[in-house]
Amino acid sequence: MKLRAALLAIAVLAVSLMTAPPAFADRVSVKITILGPNMGQYTGRVKASSDKCERKRTVQVFQVSDPPVPIGQAVTGNQGRYLLVEFAPPKGTQITVTVLQKHKCKSLEKVATVP
Repeated sequence: MKLRAALLAIAVLAVSLMTAPPAFADRVSVKITILGPNMGQYTGRVKASSDKCERKRTVQVFQVSDPPVPIGQAVTGNQGRYLLVEFAPPKGTQITVTVLQKHKCKSLEKVATVP
């Protein structure tokens, strides 16, 4: 009976490990705040497994279209936070926030919709 319980516990653990999300994935967040007609504030944070991959990263914001329309760019601070006040496309338009590759830090991307 003890062997059967131990095997069941191992099987449950194996299944949970296979379906668990990665412990940490590098990512970028974005929040869009409309400040007035055609003006918006883009804020967010780069989170990475290494502090050096959060600091001094170039963040570019584009309107999703063909070709993409550049909105502006910013540089992250010591905590990986960025702020950009620039043109805001119309409500419902998709934008892409891209964090450029830096040394061994991979590039990141996030798509958001203008509120």
